[in-house]
Amino acid sequence: MNSINSKEIYDLKAPFAPGTYIELFLENNDDIQRKWGFFECDSQAKMQLLFVSDDYLQSFDSFSTLVDIDEDGELECNDDYNATLIEQENTNKIGFSLPLYRTKETKFEKYYIVVFAYEGEMPTLQDPYVIIDMSFRVGIGEDDNVANGVNLANYPKNIQEWNQISHIQSVWDAVKFFECLSKKIGDTFTIMRENFFSFCKNNPQIAGKIAYIYYRFDLGSQSFIDSVENDFKDYQRDRDFYFQTCKDVLLNCPIEKNNPKTLKEKYDELMQGKKLDIAIYKNLISKIATAICEKLDLNLITKNGEIDFFQGDEEEWGEYYKRRIRVNENNLHDLKEIIKTMIHEIRHFYVETYYYPGQGILRGYLFYAHGFSISDDYKILFDGFYKFDDKERQENAYEIQPNERDARFVEKIIDFLG
Repeated sequence: MNSINSKEIYDLKAPFAPGTYIELFLENNDDIQRKWGFFECDSQAKMQLLFVSDDYLQSFDSFSTLVDIDEDGELECNDDYNATLIEQENTNKIGFSLPLYRTKETKFEKYYIVVFAYEGEMPTLQDPYVIIDMSFRVGIGEDDNVANGVNLANYPKNIQEWNQISHIQSVWDAVKFFECLSKKIGDTFTIMRENFFSFCKNNPQIAGKIAYIYYRFDLGSQSFIDSVENDFKDYQRDRDFYFQTCKDVLLNCPIEKNNPKTLKEKYDELMQGKKLDIAIYKNLISKIATAICEKLDLNLITKNGEIDFFQGDEEEWGEYYKRRIRVNENNLHDLKEIIKTMIHEIRHFYVETYYYPGQGILRGYLFYAHGFSISDDYKILFDGFYKFDDKERQENAYEIQPNERDARFVEKIIDFLG
């Protein structure tokens, strides 16, 4: 009988996080066109019932298709789980994201998905299958109301032992997990960022757990932050300090030493004008960036007092990299959005400069998240992670990671500019 397996980079005996990208293959490669799908089981007892008989199997209502074959014999991959054929037209090898949402999130003890490769309308017990333990949990509570839990009594000594852990309850647990990872990936922002992508490609099961921690321990949730910082609000006070510093600079810093007009007043003047003068806009943006960085004692690299400008696509706004702020001059017509982007990018600079392990719990969490930063380069690994904002717009893994949540909070200062 044929059987389903995975690459050695996955440990099928260890729990997986929801949303994790996984690749599976049939051990006996043949020319048969097969469908793929999975059952979800929110307990071990329910999973065992699945194997009582074909009648039990086909009566389960928790079945989802990954790869189907339509009436014309065409293969259809389910985008809901980012399902894809590893080799075109070959149904022996597939990749997909595990489901992100689980039923009974706060109540289950074990959670499984059972993946089948089958030829008929529905799987049978004679078809190849593999059981995946999807019991990895983070924090306590439902997805929309996650709270910090209690710390582990003893911490694993290496990544392999961490991979066997089924529940990271607290942010401190997550920080200790990231601390262990940093010994493998790198212990500075630059080294962590340079090595993180290759680490994720070679350790997708761990990568899924990192992303799921970001998904659950969401710095965009004030109730979650409060559950971590009950009394000593170190992270929140520092975040507010950054916010207020940027606001004070805009309101009070003069455009020139001998000119009492403030940066905010110059901004208002430009917003009332009808003509876009690129040189004047660049000058104001550079002065705002340098003034904020000077106030925060950040050693910003400029050229004759001007930050870096580039000509990019419309969807590009700016970036921070190695003490430099870069802004897309093709978007200077939207001055407010450009200033917002700059405050966002300077926040990354600030965190890189002043955050490190051993400070408050959330500051340590943000330190590692800044180093283990998800980018679009990792797309297939993290496509299974997303949330919906207040306007029902889907946010991807890049947007919901802590370092982006943090920077997007402080950029709201722009609202007072009007």
